[in-house]
Amino acid sequence: MMAGKGSRLWTPIYLQRKVLVFFIIVFVVIIAVLAILLQYSNTHQGFASADPKKYLLWQYGPTAVFTIVAAFWGQVEYRTKQLTPWKLITQSPQPVGRSLLLDFISPLGITTFIDSLTSLDLLPVSVAVGGGFALKLITILSTGLFVLQYTAIKLPTENIIATNAFGGSNTTSFDGDGVDHQAFSRLYGINNFSLPFPSGTTARYAYQNFNVSSLPSTNVDLIGKVDVFHSNLDCEILHLQHAEGTNTGAAFQLTFRFHSETCGDLELLPTLGGDYFSEWKTFEAEEMQCSDNQTRVAMSFGTTTVEDNSDDIPLDMINSSTVLCRAEYGISPGVVVLNTNSSVIETPKISIPSKSGSSKLPGVKPADLLDALYENWLLLGSAKSAFNSIEYLADYVFLVMPSVTWDDLATNPILLANGTDAFFQAFSAQLANIYFMEPANQTIEGWTTHMENRLTFRALSFGLIEGFLVLMIVLAAFMVFLAPGESVSRDPGPIEGTTAIIARSPAVLDKLEGTGASGLAVLEWRLAGSEYTSEESDKSSGSQFGIVKIFAPEDNAKVREQAVEQNEEEFDGARKINWYRPMAVNLPAKLVITLVPLALLIILEIFYQVNQKNNGICDLSLSDYIHYTYTLIPTTILVAVGLLFGSLDFAAKIFQPYQLLRRGCDDGPLGENYLGKIGLHCIWRSLWRKHFAVASSSLGMLFVPLLTIAASGLFYAEALPRTYDVQLSQTGSFEDMFPIRGYGGGANAVGWDMVNLLLKEDFDEPLFTYKTLAFPSLEVPSLPAEIPAETVKYGSIAARIPAFRARSNCTSAGISNVTYGYDSLSLSTPSRVIKDVFFNVSLPEICDTDSLSITVFDNTTEDIRDNGNNYIGDWIDLSIGKNLGDWSDGCPTNIAIFGQVRDGNATHLSPLLCTPYLETVDVDVVLNAKDLSFNLTAALPSPVETTASFNRNLSFFANIPDELMVVWADTVKGAARINNTVVDGFFAGLFHGSDSVSPADLLANDDATHAQLRAAIDTLYGRIFAQVINTQRVAVAEAKTPINAKLTVSDRVRLKQNGISTRVLEGFLAAMTVCAILTYVTLDRKGVLPKNPCSVAAVASLVAGSDMLEKCYPPGSEWMSGKQMREKGQYKDMVFSLGWWPGGRFGIDVGVADKKGLLGKEEREGDSS
Repeated sequence: MMAGKGSRLWTPIYLQRKVLVFFIIVFVVIIAVLAILLQYSNTHQGFASADPKKYLLWQYGPTAVFTIVAAFWGQVEYRTKQLTPWKLITQSPQPVGRSLLLDFISPLGITTFIDSLTSLDLLPVSVAVGGGFALKLITILSTGLFVLQYTAIKLPTENIIATNAFGGSNTTSFDGDGVDHQAFSRLYGINNFSLPFPSGTTARYAYQNFNVSSLPSTNVDLIGKVDVFHSNLDCEILHLQHAEGTNTGAAFQLTFRFHSETCGDLELLPTLGGDYFSEWKTFEAEEMQCSDNQTRVAMSFGTTTVEDNSDDIPLDMINSSTVLCRAEYGISPGVVVLNTNSSVIETPKISIPSKSGSSKLPGVKPADLLDALYENWLLLGSAKSAFNSIEYLADYVFLVMPSVTWDDLATNPILLANGTDAFFQAFSAQLANIYFMEPANQTIEGWTTHMENRLTFRALSFGLIEGFLVLMIVLAAFMVFLAPGESVSRDPGPIEGTTAIIARSPAVLDKLEGTGASGLAVLEWRLAGSEYTSEESDKSSGSQFGIVKIFAPEDNAKVREQAVEQNEEEFDGARKINWYRPMAVNLPAKLVITLVPLALLIILEIFYQVNQKNNGICDLSLSDYIHYTYTLIPTTILVAVGLLFGSLDFAAKIFQPYQLLRRGCDDGPLGENYLGKIGLHCIWRSLWRKHFAVASSSLGMLFVPLLTIAASGLFYAEALPRTYDVQLSQTGSFEDMFPIRGYGGGANAVGWDMVNLLLKEDFDEPLFTYKTLAFPSLEVPSLPAEIPAETVKYGSIAARIPAFRARSNCTSAGISNVTYGYDSLSLSTPSRVIKDVFFNVSLPEICDTDSLSITVFDNTTEDIRDNGNNYIGDWIDLSIGKNLGDWSDGCPTNIAIFGQVRDGNATHLSPLLCTPYLETVDVDVVLNAKDLSFNLTAALPSPVETTASFNRNLSFFANIPDELMVVWADTVKGAARINNTVVDGFFAGLFHGSDSVSPADLLANDDATHAQLRAAIDTLYGRIFAQVINTQRVAVAEAKTPINAKLTVSDRVRLKQNGISTRVLEGFLAAMTVCAILTYVTLDRKGVLPKNPCSVAAVASLVAGSDMLEKCYPPGSEWMSGKQMREKGQYKDMVFSLGWWPGGRFGIDVGVADKKGLLGKEEREGDSS
């Protein structure tokens, strides 16, 4: 008979549809939140900034959330296991194995899951248990969900200022023929001496300079929308049609005729000088028949073996490449990215949108760029030969394409076209920077990127968690329709709940009477042969709910006949009862549950001490998935520990009420069901009821999810530097005899160009030079095989390297006969006004010289007024034309004189006698492994002064004032002078160059040693010589002793153990051990239960035949809650106990039971185990 269904049937809150729908909503919300965070993370380089010191929030947070969800789902799982037998008998009659003895509560979860898969009507159990498994996996995976990454964040910035703009007089009227060779000098220094590109330029572009008032130390890039100058050559390859040659004696003059498809016939006249010829010619529009009337340039480069006059040279005897190119340029809006936080100078990244427009400067035609290029080349004049290997204009192609050979260029016109175009772009960018920019102060749109610790998702963990959450939605949706609700009249979890229902089930009671001390096998034997179903029926006393027996076709009469015999057998075998012992209370399990947390605690502490001693536990391989090994494995181990402790907690909660009943007590244990309560509720209630075994086990279970949370932050990986021993080889040094007498000012034009680029234009120093130091060129010949190649470029090399350093070696000197007046030329020429400062300097007798003077005012060259307040300074070569003898005779080679003319008087004159020399000194440096440039953010080059030693004198390093600061500007004694200074080139570099000093700061005042002046001069002199000698590098003739160095790279990822998580986890494990011990001490399981009480029949066997069924559970009790029963006084003044009762029955009843079964029998011993 199937039970009637009505609204009165009981459904636990966790199986009610609204609660299950709420679970679905929670899972959907979590999926949505994670998906939104992922989308935000992908578009914002992470979804939140985080402080590494507060990692507990983001490391433990997800695990804590899923742990809480799992705790509540645990009640769904428990109630489903509990009510499934009731649901089955509500639906249809069931055999005893699928009804009264069906137990899904006590077996392991995996066993329950497998058993539930055997029948479709057990699907709710499969779904609920499967959901529990899924949430455990989600909880484990959540420990690796988030990762903290040091990420570049792009933020809009409002105060970015462009400091210049395209404009000025040259942009409205530009004469390409009027330029100097500064642009060529820049390119030569950039490509030959590793000078960085000037600010505002790259190899292809010129752009507006911009900056921001302040940047955080973590800033990486400064990004601005600015105008960008770009150019290119559109080249056509010309094919030689005819060639003639004339030997003039000095050279072989060639005449080439070409035909252009766009511009008709063209003629070039290259000259063969040596093995190669080169020709560059600009063709105006009127010289050609081009359809667009634009100026073009022809470039021809090649070689020939012909040496005799010929009117028709066979073309196969000429290898040449010739191109005809048309220039184009434009100014377009672009985006420029400047790196602001790197020890290695990075080239700005420039992008010009493809659809952006392009404009031109009103006074600049593309042809003007070609004219400027050609004039730059011509202006090198006699200095041209001094530029290393620059004999032809085509040689500049090799600067931008260093891997190309001359033969490649002579035989491959496409290569020539590409090289010419690349050089033209580089030259035009420098030209635009020099001539087409004017100062500005305009706000531009821009951004900054700075490094932040950003939380991001681990893709694998995210994907798996999202997948399992979708599974949880499906499982929860199944539960909405499959949950075994409305299958019983009241909560059958407490003893009183099942008893109230069994009291209305006489057929079951008859079957089980006298089986209280029997095992489950006896119960199954008693109940076999019948099927059972629940029934809701109307009686005279009201509606009743109970279990009825449906006889099978062949009723087992033998079972009924043996009922009395069985009772007697059970009484007689009291000592032989096989008392129920869950796995958790057996001795091996006791040892495992108690000692495993202690063992893990000790292992954790050992690992932590190793971590502290060795800066980590071990090295990790560079794998994307290695993270999961040190997060998931510890978490899985601790989940296993939690399952072990859970078995103890289960045993304590099962035994607690029966343990109390065994002693005798009030009705409290009858209504207790700790399995149906969440952890905190169990702790509070058990402490209030003084159920200490449950209190300690529940407290221990409270730490179980916390183990998982703490484990999520236990181990982490950190990139640590590792140092390798390497060697540096010297590939180039300097000319030993430089400078020598008659070398043209002691240097060549290239050297002075490089000095002026640094002093006047504030260039950064070339590779292997730093301030006053010039280092040999270096290379790393080989690296240890174990170093990953991709990590080397981020490494640094520390070494002690020998360097050259020039010293001015100046000392103070006496001065006398100081006057300020007219020069003799001024006195003899009335129209010429020249004013000099005259003075004598005290020198050794052998070095006596005439009176010296400094010209302060000359009205023929200056458009200034003698305002009577000028700083004056000269660097004077004494050995030039003075016949003073060599430096070795003890005479100084230079005098530095500095002072001030004020109100017609020369004051504060500071004469210094200088005998410059070159020394070698060892320098401690840190180099960037990527390019061997100095890593100035790690450490500045530091000379070891005790290693300094004299190398040679620099008496022939002369004419410095004539070469400095006057190459691309009017003389500093002319209209370009600044701040009332009338100084030569040397002092101009001191006052007006990069790292300049204020003239007022160098006045002698009360310092007779002129220490500040001497220091400033020594620094400038050293910088000048370092740059000049840098252009005099020669290959090392013979191998030198390698330089030992230390390469430091962050190629090692160390597994480290977090101290806070370790201590927290150790505390939890210690607390669980204590809780386990307290549970075992307070849990009395000896002689308490003869069987597992988790089935309906097991509880029924303990109350069958008892007086309490009639006294305490009248009809209608099965519909009442425990609270309602107590309010009606059904247990008033009653004592209940579990034990032996008259007649030989073992079970629960009203009164005090015999604990050892003595009634009617001799004294027997109880369970002694």
